[in-house]
Parts: sequence; structure tokens; C-alpha cells
Amino acid sequence: MVRPRQFAEGDLVLKAAPHVMRGKSASKFAAKWEGPFVVKEANENGYYRLSESDSDILLAPVNAKWLKAYHP
Repeated sequence: MVRPRQFAEGDLVLKAAPHVMRGKSASKFAAKWEGPFVVKEANENGYYRLSESDSDILLAPVNAKWLKAYHP
């Protein structure tokens, strides 16, 4: 069973690193996740706009499949 990933505005999430999204290999010590980021906008179609926790600059929209919840 697959549970859909849904996040609300204000949630902390981790974003997959660019090399993971492109399907490229990197050093085995390269980080696979970046973040944490704050969800600023949540769209119904599964895309989210993120910003770093200390800034209000929005990043490009990211699909939910490239995000996972961050638990401090």
C-alpha cells in the first residue's frame, strides 16, 4: 500500500539532492537529502514551494515524491 505524501504550509521537509532527482550516481559519501526546508505553498496537484528556514526566498516548485518529512 502506498501512502500519499501530503504536507501542510509550515511543515519542515527534506528535499532530495539534485543528483538523486536526475538519477545520476555520486560519491558514496554524498548527501542524498538537503534541508530542512519550510513548506510555504501547498498545491492540490502535489507540488510544493519551499523556502529555507531562515529566509523568505521561495525555491522552484518541487513534486511531493522528492520530499520527506523532517523530524528534529
